Amino acid sequence: MPNITSKEKRDRLLFIIKVLRQHEVLRNFLKQKDPKEVRLALEKLGPTFIKAGQLLSTRPDLISPAFIKEFRKLQDNVQIDPFTTVQKTLEAEYNCPLTDIFLQFDERPFASGSIGQTHHALLHDHTPVVVKVQHPNVSELVETDLSLFKEALRILKFVPDLSVIDPKEIFTEIQTSLLTEIDTQIELKNGLEFYRLNNNDGIIRVPKVYPKYSASKILVNQAMPGQSIKKLTATKATKADKPLRTILAKTLVKNFKSSP
Repeated sequence: MPNITSKEKRDRLLFIIKVLRQHEVLRNFLKQKDPKEVRLALEKLGPTFIKAGQLLSTRPDLISPAFIKEFRKLQDNVQIDPFTTVQKTLEAEYNCPLTDIFLQFDERPFASGSIGQTHHALLHDHTPVVVKVQHPNVSELVETDLSLFKEALRILKFVPDLSVIDPKEIFTEIQTSLLTEIDTQIELKNGLEFYRLNNNDGIIRVPKVYPKYSASKILVNQAMPGQSIKKLTATKATKADKPLRTILAKTLVKNFKSSP
């Protein structure tokens, strides 16, 4: 990651403080009130804070059901980059026009997360793929935020209302998750290994990863139709879903037990 300057850290800190005040984040979070305001603030503050909210959305021992419900929206409602920005990133990474790589590229993404967004595309041999492209300046922003978070840990340990939360533990989770996601080579390597170990294992089908078309800020995978697993894991799933849920659960347990 690139080095950050003192001015960049100061400017970022002032922006964070401004957003936290606008949405009264500390008061709302500590009193577990107005979760929408807190969620909006996390979205404004970008990937590091979005990731923090996503991690907290899995911790009913730390936050109320209303906050969990609101923070789960951070999984799907991340602001998208305009196509001109995406094209600029792609062509800079490939060092050639986008049309040299793809026969067709959907300008509007079908998903957007804290680190990047994903588009449907066609390779020149008509292979359908999905292309994950990092948001601009994500590495620099995350590096700055992690540096500020680390400094803040020294202060947070003296805040009595946070005694139920281990800020150091949360920071470590955020740091590990973000740095892994930002390093496309790790995701690429993991994708190739996951495909090798799991594809065609019973009902499991895993999309191929295409190293040839991937780059430091780009990951290209085979496109596979389907629905989110959330449909089957939802508490209000229909009776018709139960047999499939049983098969899925048994497959996941078997796959987990057989993993090296």
